[in-house]
Formats: sequence, C-alpha cells, structure tokens
Amino acid sequence: MIINQRKLALKQENASSFEDLLSQLLLSSDENGRFLSELEIANNILLLLFAGHDTSAASITLLMKCLGEHPEVYKNVLKEQLGILEGKASGEVLNWDDIQKMRYSWNQLNPPVIGSFREALVDFEYAGYTIPKGWKIIWSAVMTHKDEDKFPCVTNTTL
Repeated sequence: MIINQRKLALKQENASSFEDLLSQLLLSSDENGRFLSELEIANNILLLLFAGHDTSAASITLLMKCLGEHPEVYKNVLKEQLGILEGKASGEVLNWDDIQKMRYSWNQLNPPVIGSFREALVDFEYAGYTIPKGWKIIWSAVMTHKDEDKFPCVTNTTL
C-alpha cells in the first residue's frame, strides 16, 4: 500500500525523487532499464531495517563487553575520544574527519555478523586449492577481523 502511494505521489510530482530510500528504489533501474518489483523493494527495505537495528545493537553490546573486560583498552579508547573532543567547540557534533581519527576505537569493534555466503562465479585458486565455479563459500567476518595485519590485537594495540 505504501509503495503504491509513493508511486502515485512520484507520478503526480507530489514527492521528490530524493525524498528517501523508497523513492530511490522506485525510480532506479539497472543497466538494462529494469526496475525492481514491489516485492524486491519491500525486501530491500526490510533487510535494511533489520540489519541496521540488529547489527548496531550487537556492535554496541560487544564493544561494552570488550571495554569492561580490558581496562587498558577502555583507557586508550577514552584517551582517543577525549582527544577528538578537545578539537570541537561546545555542542559541535562529530563529522566524517572526526570519525576517521578513531583508529584505535575502531580496532576494538567485533563484527556484529558471523559472515556471508557467496557462490564462486568462476574457478579460482586460494591458498593452493582450486575452488570450482558454482561452489558455495562462506566468508567469515569474525576471522577476517582477527587478522592482526589488518586489525591489531586488542591487547597489543596502543595509541
């Protein structure tokens, strides 16, 4: 019902094409000019609602657990955050540059999802093994996050 109401509003020019995600999904087509079906639009919106809510809650919970279990990490995160705050005027909100300065804080986050399933589109080699086209693969976000070359270990990371 909401999708049909928005379609009508867009057709009658009573809604902006940049109004929100629903408008964008209704007006965007792929390279062949194909538009999403109503079911695809509804699925995309529900996916974003659930993924955005659950992953945020899980990330915050895991971060609080990490800070509670590692007092030295808590001190370093606090030091980093206070350093960013020092450069801000009273009441000024964070911006993208501030977030980019949170290198230590970001390294303390655990991924809120286990991983993701994919299908090999072509044959490829990995670690000496041939993965045939069509095989199902799971990417482990948790294991990727534990790669110390990319994410230094909590107990070894300092400011």
